[in-house]
Amino acid sequence: MIRRILPLLLLTSLAAEEKRVPTAQAMGLLKTQCMGCHNAEKKKGDLSLETRESALEAIKSGKIISSLTATGDEHMPPKKQLPEKQINLLKSWAQAGAAWDVAALKKFGELTPADKLAALPPGHAPATTLALSADGKWLAAGSGNRVVVRDAKTKDFPIIAALEGHKDVIQSLAWNNDGSKLAAGGYRSVLVWNAANWKVAHTLAAPLEGRVTGLTFLADKATLILADGPTGVKGVLHRWKLGEPKPSQTIEAHADNVLSLTLSKDGKQIATGGADNLAKVWDAATLKEIAKIEGHVGHITALAFNHDGKWLATGSADKELKVWDIATKEMLMLLGDKSAPVNALMWSADSTALTYLTDSGNVFHITELKSHDGVRLAFTSGKSKKLVALEGVPYAAVSDGKTTFGALDSGKVVQLDEKANVTKLTSDISPLTSHSPTLSYTRDILPILTKAGCNLGSCHAKSSGQAGFRLSIFAFDTKSDFMEFVNDSRGRRVFPARPEDSLILQKATVRVQHEGGQRFEPDSEWAKTVAEWIRQGMPYETANQPTLNEIAITPGEKRIARARRSR
Repeated sequence: MIRRILPLLLLTSLAAEEKRVPTAQAMGLLKTQCMGCHNAEKKKGDLSLETRESALEAIKSGKIISSLTATGDEHMPPKKQLPEKQINLLKSWAQAGAAWDVAALKKFGELTPADKLAALPPGHAPATTLALSADGKWLAAGSGNRVVVRDAKTKDFPIIAALEGHKDVIQSLAWNNDGSKLAAGGYRSVLVWNAANWKVAHTLAAPLEGRVTGLTFLADKATLILADGPTGVKGVLHRWKLGEPKPSQTIEAHADNVLSLTLSKDGKQIATGGADNLAKVWDAATLKEIAKIEGHVGHITALAFNHDGKWLATGSADKELKVWDIATKEMLMLLGDKSAPVNALMWSADSTALTYLTDSGNVFHITELKSHDGVRLAFTSGKSKKLVALEGVPYAAVSDGKTTFGALDSGKVVQLDEKANVTKLTSDISPLTSHSPTLSYTRDILPILTKAGCNLGSCHAKSSGQAGFRLSIFAFDTKSDFMEFVNDSRGRRVFPARPEDSLILQKATVRVQHEGGQRFEPDSEWAKTVAEWIRQGMPYETANQPTLNEIAITPGEKRIARARRSR
């Protein structure tokens, strides 16, 4: 009897192991970490991993497993050690029979073609980015997939141009030094307009791979440094001279997307902040790394050089604002009230004060700056004053030294004068049509996140979140979770022009690396529901949505007789 049961137990155990090992995740690791060198063309080490047959051959020889932890020339990947969790995943996958998923392998890391983008959801037109020309004459704002240009020198800031051409939400804007050209970054493209007639003068496209999240013109007025990269995969910097068919220089700058980019006042340094929690400073002439700044535990969402380019202020999703000495990479100041992520920051002209805007809509001004004493953890390096609370999430801000402009998630642009009085800039641009959605976050999306385990303490509900995404434990703070899902890091987790390719779904279905593994299938009802909700404009709740008023238990009382003792 035992002899007959034992093989059955072994088969059952193997089947359970095969089910437990996430094949799609293993496919992703092979594609991102191995196949770049071990393919039919390069065949480094006389090894190809592009087919299951060749992978099985390598597994039998022991090359895959041994090289993951080996040292020296045979180590794989050659530049870094895989995390232990990923090594164990590949080991389990190999030991369970190396199941092969051609569809997952093909889909993993696949870029969305720019020509496949659809119209933005009705009413979805967040103001995500701002740019003020050097002479203070023109104020440009990204509003949904349009660029609205205003005359900043005239009362009431009248709109002088509404520029179209992008399909996705505008991610970045930049004027050249004399204000003759305006560049706007969208999905896999940059459009450049002549300010003389507001006609498109240049279109930059291939080899761009993702959203262009940062832009700046160099001093020659015709060369752009732009930040690019597939969402959730890497952050790339390109040097691109207008009129040239492709970039003259491309470097991989961050291990995840660049979320902030700025140029020093003298034009000699560029700073980038990434979703890898790092800030870096680059030589503008060569794109050679000058400094790597480590000290935040969240995405770097705001950057600013001081007047002489020796200090860099960094604002992060970890709710901290810090000032660094670029030469020594030491933290000089620890600032802010640490109540909400920092979305934008600006130095005063003489670098004696800082203004910053938080995800909660608050605007703060810090004076009496002084260096950190290097001892007390609770030390604050300046005197902070709350100026005003804005009605919405400020995605970006710019200032001419007297007037500050803020761009809000609602699509509004606001003006703050020297006394912090807030004025909403009027718009005569016809609004995008609205509609009545049928899905809501609280009723349809939150249950999916909970059932998929996203808001557990072992996942994104950790005290510090996971991979920059933080949810409340068991969704006790529903509103904050919604804001994190939709607005965090200027909406990087959602892709309204192509909802099914949103980062939140690419992670959950393992189309990009996800430490939590696959949470549901790409063609599942859950995936379709999330995509449709994004397509409908991501409403928190729908009109007349039923709300929970009370929970009743029937019957209200129940008597249970004590069990008799048996002898």
